[in-house]
Amino acid sequence: LARREAGSVRWEVLEDTRFFTTPAAFAGWAEGRKQLRMEYFYREQRRDTDLLMEGSEPAGGKFNHDHDNREPIPDGFHAPPPPVHAHHEDATTREVLALVAARFGEQASDKERHFGSLENFNWAVTRAQARCDLTHFLDHCLADFGRYQDAIEDSDPFLFHSRLSAALNIGLLSPQEVCSAVDAAWRRGEVPINSAEGFIRQILGWREYVR
Repeated sequence: LARREAGSVRWEVLEDTRFFTTPAAFAGWAEGRKQLRMEYFYREQRRDTDLLMEGSEPAGGKFNHDHDNREPIPDGFHAPPPPVHAHHEDATTREVLALVAARFGEQASDKERHFGSLENFNWAVTRAQARCDLTHFLDHCLADFGRYQDAIEDSDPFLFHSRLSAALNIGLLSPQEVCSAVDAAWRRGEVPINSAEGFIRQILGWREYVR
């Protein structure tokens, strides 16, 4: 927290609550290290948060289960479709979509026009919708997320991925609640350790490290 006085204007800089760690904490971890490897940073975060830990040891006997997360999509598979959010009922969302279409869609100049389409816009724009997406992921996708984490299939844009990045980045969900929910699902025996660990590593490991 920083506070400054500039004439009659008082301002404060607050820590970003959308992350587990802070830039200062990362700098402290990095000081004196010859290699800033994400894996070692991630292991420290696991110990600090107690996520997927059994006492002082990582669940399943190791911190990283990526070796089990490299299976190809089988023939004839069907990934669960994501929830459909009724954005047409939200005046604010309709207004923003119209603004984006006017400024960056087919009506815009060649210089301003962007690729893509708004016709199937289905991202969470409210806390309730983000919670709905999280619940859907936990119930229908997380169990298979791990083994198919690196797979690509041109007939399905999402496969078993969570679609939660945008909700995390704009603050509709916190990384703590998302990772805690995944940890709880594993502890209840609903998902295998490689799926829970592979997902938590993306948020607690890579997301924090890249920031």
